[in-house]
Amino acid sequence: MTRAADSEVIAVRADEQLDLTRLEPWLRAHLPDAAGPLAIRQFGGGHANLTYLLQFDDTEYVLRRPPLGPVAPSAHDMRREHRVLARLGTAFPLAPASYALCTDPGVLGVDFHVMERRRGIVIRRELPPELEDDPERNRRIGEMIVDVLADLHQVNPAAVGLHDLGRPAGFVQRQLDGWGRRWHAAKHTDVADIDRVLGWLQASAPAAQVTALLHNDYKLDNLLVDASDPATPVAVLDWDMTTRGDPLMDLGYLLNFWNEAGDDPRWHYVSRMPTDHAGFPTRAEVVERYARRTGLQLDAVTWYHVFGVFKLAVIVQQIYIRYLRGQTQDQRFAGYDERVRDLARKGVELMSAAEVAAAGSERSVDRHRHRKHDGDGGDRRQHRDLPAHAERHAGETGKHEPADDLHHRPAGEPEPHHPHDPEAAHEDQQAQHARPHQKRAPVLGGRRREGRERHTGKQNDGGEVQQLKKL
Repeated sequence: MTRAADSEVIAVRADEQLDLTRLEPWLRAHLPDAAGPLAIRQFGGGHANLTYLLQFDDTEYVLRRPPLGPVAPSAHDMRREHRVLARLGTAFPLAPASYALCTDPGVLGVDFHVMERRRGIVIRRELPPELEDDPERNRRIGEMIVDVLADLHQVNPAAVGLHDLGRPAGFVQRQLDGWGRRWHAAKHTDVADIDRVLGWLQASAPAAQVTALLHNDYKLDNLLVDASDPATPVAVLDWDMTTRGDPLMDLGYLLNFWNEAGDDPRWHYVSRMPTDHAGFPTRAEVVERYARRTGLQLDAVTWYHVFGVFKLAVIVQQIYIRYLRGQTQDQRFAGYDERVRDLARKGVELMSAAEVAAAGSERSVDRHRHRKHDGDGGDRRQHRDLPAHAERHAGETGKHEPADDLHHRPAGEPEPHHPHDPEAAHEDQQAQHARPHQKRAPVLGGRRREGRERHTGKQNDGGEVQQLKKL
């Protein structure tokens, strides 16, 4: 399979031109090889950050900047993306290197950074025709997607200088509160299904097992793959929301895009990856493969899946409200209000199915207990061990407690405070929504996970805003 190497590159759009008056001198002064004439083209995919191809004779770079129009504080965080990509590649080679960051508003008016150019193709909403009838290759592509995410979650943040990125304590609850606020800030009308989904999520938030590096927008169209073998990854793209937190948030978001042949057609339309073609793993197989590769328990995976649906609904609404306000003229966004409603209905259907499954499992467990003798030892649940580096023993109980991180800190050492981290320094001025009464989380397979994240603040966590991403 071959495809033109620059199939993603177009002429720069008329309203997205770069002012070279100060940009070109800055580039020549800060890049390692910037001799010869400068040519600029644009990467045409995506709905958010603007991405340009810079060419100095035979040397190529990629420039990334936020979208046009008003951008909320800490949104489209080029400083974060540069920091991550300047370090992560030593442990995770699929992260392209970032070479230079500009925070001088006099150059382009916004922060931007310049990074390594890698060559490959992006598979978006549809499979290339030559892959449609290749189930074996499709299976390999699907497994690769899962393995890349699991491998990222195994990276030790401290080993790449990212031990202080984000605020992982209370991450799940903070994300839920933050995306709830964003929904209320961006909505133009009430959507009853969104209210129902948000209430269910608030009532059943699980406790994180471990802390890991999160990509925060991981899906197939943020992977660059080899043109001759799309099951071979070349790069993971779009790192501006990377943080440390519960890795299952990444998995849940990916599951939202992972379509199957028997899904409601509306699911395919609103959050599509072409995984409904023959050969791709099912969502259940994705969950099982990720669990085997990471050693994590996925009892509460439905909660993370529903949260991924809700998060995408908010992102789509943020794009749509920009369209309604005239902040973008892109006609692709004219019907995004319908996508929001369809995503809300998807969330309701997923959580309803989980509740039915959990209720059926409870009835089965009750019948089993009634048949057992009172003294035979009671309910024995099988416990999936976490990796050795991701657990610690709890005194004399013999039970395993999840570690704060996939990689140990010395015992008793507090998590450091980082006043200069833009994520940790950013305080949301809006009041939190009151939390409903704590309930147990419905889960797949009838097993449940109790508890919830301790809420310790309102910091950013790499998604604190309008996240106008590729859909």
